[in-house]
Amino acid sequence: MDLESLKNPKYLVFLLFSAGSIVLPNLLFWYNVGHLMRNPLLDLPQAGLTYFVVIFLCFLLFVAAFVLVILLHTRIEIQLVLYLLSALTIFTLPFSFVLNLIFAAVFFLTLLFTNRMLLYDLDLHTQIRLNHIFNHKLTLLIAVISALLTVQYYIASHRVIADAPFTIPTSVLDQAINLSKPLIDEQLKISGQTVVSGYLEQFNEMLPLLESIPNQEKLSLLQGETSDFVRNFLKDQGFSDAQIDNFSEQISTNMPETPTLDILSGEEVSDELFSQIREEVEKLLNNLLQEYQEYIPAILSLLVFVSLNSIGYLTKFIAILLAGIFLQILTLLNLIKKTTVDVPVERYIISSTEEK
Repeated sequence: MDLESLKNPKYLVFLLFSAGSIVLPNLLFWYNVGHLMRNPLLDLPQAGLTYFVVIFLCFLLFVAAFVLVILLHTRIEIQLVLYLLSALTIFTLPFSFVLNLIFAAVFFLTLLFTNRMLLYDLDLHTQIRLNHIFNHKLTLLIAVISALLTVQYYIASHRVIADAPFTIPTSVLDQAINLSKPLIDEQLKISGQTVVSGYLEQFNEMLPLLESIPNQEKLSLLQGETSDFVRNFLKDQGFSDAQIDNFSEQISTNMPETPTLDILSGEEVSDELFSQIREEVEKLLNNLLQEYQEYIPAILSLLVFVSLNSIGYLTKFIAILLAGIFLQILTLLNLIKKTTVDVPVERYIISSTEEK
């Protein structure tokens, strides 16, 4: 396109659209990345998820706009300006000027290199098939950006861990315990009932006279509580009130310590048990992590790189689909149109005898 294109209102609209859809998402993308880099060990269930959603959406819009800029053969000067402005948004990261300059340079060169490769591939295709043209090159772009983010995360997490040892987030432990609570509750009830059955069997062996009374009454009696039901039952057996009191006192004294009635429901015991489990697990994990503090930034960074690449594959396909939708909308608005061009192609042929 020559400079006369700048006089075309539709071209100016496209330029404004390209600038907004590339630079603004990049600004929001790196700004939110910078927020995470200030606290790379953020408690994700509480706040981090929101930033990841915003980062994903911004990067998605940027890749889709990147595809559009290449497809519509924007002037190289304009592409350079757009990529340079996008790279400058990296300076919102909380790193030193030198590091941000290095990150910006890598990002800018990656965009420029990917742009040139895609333009070359585009010239080789007689039909515009977005997925076939952009699939592999966008994979490279996403891999480089993922590596860039991984290096940034490593630097940020290493700095944070150097200032304060890494510990397991409280909410992560709470969620893990809560997920296992139904199973533990069930096992606790079974164990409680097993314990109670053992006491009741011992009770029946020592006091066969009271074997026929309900188990709940037996447990009450074991805890030193003589209900009206038990009193009436013993009176029917010929016991006086004094004998009943003495009998109840001997039972509670001679029998081993018994569980409370709450063990049958397991509710109070399980809450206490969960609290103890959480404290013990938190203490155990944090003590274990203390021995490997120096390796934690590398391990977390590796997980970040794998996660970003996995999400990147999804981002790539959605961005290509989104770019296709944008193309259809721009076509319906009569801002762009599809055309065919004649391209000279070199071929070897057998020369005729008349040619020299």
